Amino acid sequence: MEVILQNTTSALLPVNSTQLIQPVMYALSSFVLLGTCAFQSVFGRPDVSRARQEGVLLKRAVDDFIATEEQIAIDQLLCNIGSGGCNSAGVASGLVIASPSKSNPDYWYTWTRDSALVFKAIVERFANEYDGDLQDEIAGYIVAQSKLQTVSNPSGDLSSGLGLGEAKYNVDGSAFTGAWGRPQRDGPALRAIACE
Repeated sequence: MEVILQNTTSALLPVNSTQLIQPVMYALSSFVLLGTCAFQSVFGRPDVSRARQEGVLLKRAVDDFIATEEQIAIDQLLCNIGSGGCNSAGVASGLVIASPSKSNPDYWYTWTRDSALVFKAIVERFANEYDGDLQDEIAGYIVAQSKLQTVSNPSGDLSSGLGLGEAKYNVDGSAFTGAWGRPQRDGPALRAIACE
């Protein structure tokens, strides 16, 4: 009897058992994948009200940061403007130092482009809100730039117009004669934009 059952069972099962197991595994993996996608779409979706609330909180945090940082930033900009800035002792009036660092790296110079960008921000602030101290700084910048434009330098001089492309000067307003990437033509254009 055992032999008959054995023959009957083997006749019901395919010769290769992987032929039966493989379709079952494909079906099972498809159900798992489909279930995972369904689970993710139901529980992984962000709550719209929470996202709005967090967005408002984030905006408020950024606005608060800007409100407190704005005065700090303008104070630090003013510290780098000669001759009265807290970081700029010995710097000619109206010139902007790139940094108070004098070694490793040495940024104790005034750059035409950087100065123009600083004063563009100062002029915009002044245009939005009158401040007599800013007005004095702007006037000092205009005078300093008119002097710098007359300084003969390795790029050239004012009469040829080539000297206007000089990128950097010493903090006393004299020509920087060391090696540097010359000329840099963006400084004069930015200077004009800052003074408009």
